[in-house]
Amino acid sequence: MLDGIHYAKPINTISWHPTQHIVAFCSYGGNYPVTLYSANRDPSKKQISIVEEVVEELGEKEKEADQEEKLLRRKENRSRYKQLKERALQRKLELQEKEFLAKN
Repeated sequence: MLDGIHYAKPINTISWHPTQHIVAFCSYGGNYPVTLYSANRDPSKKQISIVEEVVEELGEKEKEADQEEKLLRRKENRSRYKQLKERALQRKLELQEKEFLAKN
């Protein structure tokens, strides 16, 4: 997060440099300074560990989502199988009824 931006009015301009990793914020009215931030391209160990934790958590969430999707597919497949089986049984009963009526 960006610390030190304490404007009482909305920020109306944000500008950044495409290669120097610097961003500037400003607001009209009042005695508000133009605030500059620069990015450190050499991340600290803490930043790296935070990124690794986020990546790990996203991987776990993705695995959970995959498992839930597989479970839903199984349930859908079971439901489809059950419907097909019921239809086949219904057709078989209808054919048996027709054969019975044709004999009598």
